[in-house]
Amino acid sequence: MLTIIRAALEAGFLYAPVAMALFLSFSILNIADMTTDGAFVLGSAVSAMMCLSGHPVLALPAGMLAAAAAGGLAAFLSRKFYIHYLMLGAPLAARQVGWAMRRCPDELPWQRVIREDGTIAGGEYAPLRRAMLEAKRLGKLIVAHCEDNSLLRGGYIHDGAYARAHGHRGICSESEWRPIQRDLELVRETGCGYHVCHISTKESVALIRKAKAEGLNVTCETGPHYLLLDDSCLQEDGRFKMNPPLRDKADREALLEGLADWKRPSRCSIRIW
Repeated sequence: MLTIIRAALEAGFLYAPVAMALFLSFSILNIADMTTDGAFVLGSAVSAMMCLSGHPVLALPAGMLAAAAAGGLAAFLSRKFYIHYLMLGAPLAARQVGWAMRRCPDELPWQRVIREDGTIAGGEYAPLRRAMLEAKRLGKLIVAHCEDNSLLRGGYIHDGAYARAHGHRGICSESEWRPIQRDLELVRETGCGYHVCHISTKESVALIRKAKAEGLNVTCETGPHYLLLDDSCLQEDGRFKMNPPLRDKADREALLEGLADWKRPSRCSIRIW
């Protein structure tokens, strides 16, 4: 019950200015300005962006100016071109809300909406993004063991020729390189330092090499067993079971090529751990 009362009070206090703006526009212009709802969200988003940019003093006036500009535009279009307020309000309000949502920072409790680039504002990667921003501020590294549990599917060795020939459940390479790909996109956005632990796939090598070529502060390492062994060495006695698993020959060769880049740190530059 207390939660319901609190939610009702919060909604009332938040939308009281919207109702007041709607009343004022109707009293002065004799139109029900339906853009007030969008202007409210737009002003709030501008205020939040100013706060996060390090200008909290300017947040309130900037938000008020943004909302006022949106309302002024609606009034001008309505009076100048005699556009009916119902036909004018919905498109403008939708545009204002969309602009605010696409630019809202992940640190704020917005709804889950899709940005122009397809990412989700406030989505599942927001905690990692915040961690990267904090690591950058402190001058620290994000060190990651990259493994997508949803792609393991009960596997315990590499999903390669040996697993298929002997009827074993395999661990696909994507379970490693897909999280690395995701993290590197966040590294490009945040600029933090990033280190990947014990990589084992050729796709991971290619991703790290591409990131380093772009000038990102990215490093990685692997273990000696991934350089010396592959899944052709497996036998039906439980030996060589590890995580990540021993991959196939092409993966091992890609790791060796990456290790050979240690004299050229702008490339992959794998280190042995």
